[in-house]
Amino acid sequence: VFDDGPLANDYSSRLELDGTSVTASVLVSDLGPLSLSATVTTGYDLEAERTEKIEAVAGTAVTVNEVSMPAEYRVGLALDLGSDWRLGADGQYTAFGDIGDQVVWPGDLCDEWTVSVGLERRLVRHERGRGYQLPLRFGLQRHRWGHEVNGQPIDETVISVGTGVPFRDWRGAIDLS
Repeated sequence: VFDDGPLANDYSSRLELDGTSVTASVLVSDLGPLSLSATVTTGYDLEAERTEKIEAVAGTAVTVNEVSMPAEYRVGLALDLGSDWRLGADGQYTAFGDIGDQVVWPGDLCDEWTVSVGLERRLVRHERGRGYQLPLRFGLQRHRWGHEVNGQPIDETVISVGTGVPFRDWRGAIDLS
């Protein structure tokens, strides 16, 4: 349920989505230093009910539409590089371009995808003393959003660097990036 709240003194809007999707996942982690994963969410339909209230004319309008959601595919891998380092990569693909123009999502839809890669030095507690080797994380992500503006795709690139600080007795951590 998305409730825009009062958008003006006499207007409010509420969107309710109702539907069911199916997701299946697999993780293969017995390949030595390599782990692989995959997830598929099947395409599904949602019923979208928008209620708009206009107080000045004491009126309420209810619009019901069906929204199709495309299948989504995700893959991932993690590779232990020995010592304290590991490499990870993820990919995501959703074929929004296949569902066409819809009443609820007007405009140009296109296929959405994400590719991410990261390198991490794990948190290690030193054998001697009470200190820690703080984790270091380096990441790169490229994302194409599922819609276009003026016929042009929306691409986003994210570069991240981070670390984490553990709580006492390894009971959690605060991550910073």
